Amino acid sequence: TLLVGGWMVYDDWSKQGPQIIIELASAEGLEKGKTRIRTLEVEVGQVEEITLNKDLDGVLVTARIDYEFKHLLADDSLFWVVQPSVSLSGVSGLGTILTGQYIRFTPGKSKRQSKHFRGLDSPPITPVNTPGIHLTLVTQGDFYFSKGDLIHYQGIRVGQVEEMEFNFTERKIYYKVFIEDPYHQLISSET
Repeated sequence: TLLVGGWMVYDDWSKQGPQIIIELASAEGLEKGKTRIRTLEVEVGQVEEITLNKDLDGVLVTARIDYEFKHLLADDSLFWVVQPSVSLSGVSGLGTILTGQYIRFTPGKSKRQSKHFRGLDSPPITPVNTPGIHLTLVTQGDFYFSKGDLIHYQGIRVGQVEEMEFNFTERKIYYKVFIEDPYHQLISSET
């Protein structure tokens, strides 16, 4: 009986997936033992513990990823909390009203594995692995755009503003934008 019991404990332990840590700004809507981690709407893990970080300006979420998905934990993987939101670019996360908030996980492409990740404050505007090109545009303040604004070419939507940042030293605004495939082929040094 002891031998069989010991073998069952060992078998269960050996098939346990890796434990990871995700740094987030807040634990709002997250519950240990209940909050799930999903990718492509498939559950791949669960939150086990939530603690404050040492600087008290965020939280550390300890989660366990299922054994069969451990190979997806590349160091460039992305994590963020999915919650209901309404913005100029649309409504998202309405399903969480019924099911509760969860952590979305997008596997990275890096060959290096990791067990420590910094979560995003908001979901990426452009889904990961979308074909196209990321660009940085600079302005002295002649124009002003917001995160989520659409980019058009002759009336056709070709991209979107993903981020904006004002550089105080240079007094310039930097916009990170994404131009979708096949329109990215129109970009040249003359654009």
